[in-house]
Amino acid sequence: MVYVNSSAAASYLRAARWLRRRTVLHLHESAAVAGQFLDAASVTAGLTGVQLIACSPSVRDDVARLLGRAPGDLTLVPSVPDAAEVERRAKEALDSTYEPDELVIGCCGTAERRKGPDLWVQAARIVLQRLPQLRVRFVWVGDVAEAVQTLPGEPIEFIGPRDNPYPHMRRFDIATLPSRDDPFPLVVLEAMSLGVPVVAFAVGGVPQQIGDAGILVPVEDVDALADAVVELLERADSRASLGAAGRQRVEDMYSAAAFDEAVAGLVREGND
Repeated sequence: MVYVNSSAAASYLRAARWLRRRTVLHLHESAAVAGQFLDAASVTAGLTGVQLIACSPSVRDDVARLLGRAPGDLTLVPSVPDAAEVERRAKEALDSTYEPDELVIGCCGTAERRKGPDLWVQAARIVLQRLPQLRVRFVWVGDVAEAVQTLPGEPIEFIGPRDNPYPHMRRFDIATLPSRDDPFPLVVLEAMSLGVPVVAFAVGGVPQQIGDAGILVPVEDVDALADAVVELLERADSRASLGAAGRQRVEDMYSAAAFDEAVAGLVREGND
């Protein structure tokens, strides 16, 4: 069996078909992105006989429309974090300084339009204006593909990429996801696995990830994002309870063991 773990690797589908191997394509991208990869590999019209797997309900429905398939033609196998490795690496030393009394609102990912850094900065300014009595700091960890203008002295920082972002993530009091488009961001599950409460736009598969173990707000609703952050900053008990609920949800629904069993089931299915 050939297991192609992204539409970005779709070129391997041609070789697998030529070798007459049973082939599985695990899709992690929205239709717009997956369509580009499939077209570039010249395989969009040749997926007959390829077993299609989606990482989330939104990706399943999105790709089904792209390919003119029924959603039921795609098997759902959610992506999962390596929670044990995330926990291990999160215990390593920080490469930046945080003050003990700071409340840190964080985000991890490449700062480009799809990820919404401009929306994040807008929400940050609303929060800072509404809570002048608190020492609040906004930190974005990741490559900066499109610079966002911040003002001198604002506690809003884009600190760039880190070889190990998890100590930063553990330090976050709140993790945020301001993405305009994000099919199934593992960073959400990674934050949850560390017990960090998440506030996110209800985009792609994020509602399925978070369930009731975080706060979801309408996509691109900056005021709602700010409201949710303010609510959690003012209530340490809510941060703690949502953090614990998120960790439990990852253990229950998004464990590596569950993913391994799903993939093993696919292998067994092909051998029956």
